[in-house]
Amino acid sequence: MHFHILARLLSSISLLLFSSGTLLARDLVQDSTYEPLKPNLGEFIEKNVDQIRIECTDRRDEIVSVRGVTVLCYHGIISKTPSVDEYRRKYSIVYLNSPGGDIAHSFVLGREIFGNGAYALIDEQCHSACGSYLVPSPKRIYIADKTVISMHTSTPRTAKDFIFMRHPKELADLKASIRSSSGILDENDSIVPLILEYDSFFQNFVLEEMKYFKYIARDVAFSQRYREVFRTLARRDPYSCGPQAGLHLIIGPKYLEEFDIRVIRPWFPADRADFVALLPNASKTDALIYDFDDHPFWIPGKGLVSPAYCMGS
Repeated sequence: MHFHILARLLSSISLLLFSSGTLLARDLVQDSTYEPLKPNLGEFIEKNVDQIRIECTDRRDEIVSVRGVTVLCYHGIISKTPSVDEYRRKYSIVYLNSPGGDIAHSFVLGREIFGNGAYALIDEQCHSACGSYLVPSPKRIYIADKTVISMHTSTPRTAKDFIFMRHPKELADLKASIRSSSGILDENDSIVPLILEYDSFFQNFVLEEMKYFKYIARDVAFSQRYREVFRTLARRDPYSCGPQAGLHLIIGPKYLEEFDIRVIRPWFPADRADFVALLPNASKTDALIYDFDDHPFWIPGKGLVSPAYCMGS
């Protein structure tokens, strides 16, 4: 007797729960705030590269919709905007086609990309601040055909490196004065103003760079390897391929893997001469080094060179 009553009671409770669940699901579907699951963004980019490129051409810092998916278009130089408060937008994909630009603004934009968990389509070029700071910020990146990612500088970590970067003549004068017979600097040769300038630079850029990489959960060494490579090349003896002017570090698969940058689909040519053809003419005045290679593969005035050539053998 009691068993039959309990069975009926359980049946009634199950029916009530099923009906409530059905009504709740119906309400969620009808609710205007309900959003369906996002498509697989990697597959979406793969299928819509051309459409995203068309929508984003000549659009800098604008959000568009491509087949219902929000895309931030950044085609052009990275530059400041009137207010950083604007950078709380929502989007799923960022399109990057940039020669670089303002470092401070790159930090703002990179934080927003990271906060959105956005995927990136990198198309044609991502140099300088784009390569150093925006490439590490997306959740995953898709590298379109014939695209070059590079960096050509790193923030100096010492006053000496800073003076060498900003005031090479003053540093040369300082060394000459130290080598003089007296070994004492005249007041006119004082580098105190330069040291103070570096202190301001350290506060405004170096510390901010370290905070930025901590925020996007990446190793700051991603942007610092350039300086290590440059210093190593400059100190080799004997060596005929040291960077006389500038150096462009082209980012390849080993570099991205080393710093855990997840790539949906890479493009890297087997023949490195293809990179030279794709770089803007202004970049071809610099020596070019690839990924984790130990020697430049392109030297201005010498063209493509081999490691054996650089070592003089």
